[in-house]
Amino acid sequence: MASKKKINGAKIAMVALGIGAIGGIAYLAISHAKGSTTVTDDGTAGSDVKNPIKRAILKRKATKALSAKTSPTVSTSSTANTAPASFVPKDLATTLSKASSDGNLPGVLAALKQMRNTSDYWLVDNEYKKLKYFGNRTIATDLLYYSFRTDENAKTAIHNEFKRIGLKQDPVTQKWSLEGFSTSNDIVTMTDSYVLDSKGNIILVKKNTILGEELSVANGMTRFRSVDGTINTVPTRDVRFV
Repeated sequence: MASKKKINGAKIAMVALGIGAIGGIAYLAISHAKGSTTVTDDGTAGSDVKNPIKRAILKRKATKALSAKTSPTVSTSSTANTAPASFVPKDLATTLSKASSDGNLPGVLAALKQMRNTSDYWLVDNEYKKLKYFGNRTIATDLLYYSFRTDENAKTAIHNEFKRIGLKQDPVTQKWSLEGFSTSNDIVTMTDSYVLDSKGNIILVKKNTILGEELSVANGMTRFRSVDGTINTVPTRDVRFV
């Protein structure tokens, strides 16, 4: 009969403790690998995510979400006094001339308001004078001496726009001009042409001849006062302002 070995109580206790330790280590390893997805607003407080990489990713996402909730809405609109994106001198001259022909004061003022300074005015005025049906009139001449010549309120409103733009008014002649430019309304031929004097005589003139001061335009002819004081006419299409 085989003899029974006596089991030492100390050994039993050590084996039990070893099994318990292995179980505890396994539990911690599983918990560490699994982690938790519970994250507070700041991504840290109350979080039981043990993996440092996952914790950093969750914190970054939480920070972005919190920022989106609290960041104020910023308007990208601007009210700065900048040049209109659609500022095209030729187009603005056409718009202004149509409003002038129609006697549309609000339209005229709206067009003038698009000119910020004398440089803008000069660019538009050059295009304006090319419009044949205006007889090479400047903006100021056309608005004040033709389209709105009898409307004092309209003229006052136009004067105010001219002042804002930076035009200067001669205190004697009352004519408006760009600062540093002549206030005269003299015309010059753009091509070889002819002049009709008061008796109907035809006088041939060469290109670039300064004829005198414009007085009026009608039926395709421009009346002007020559340097000797006589009143003559010339085809409007052949002249421009000096």
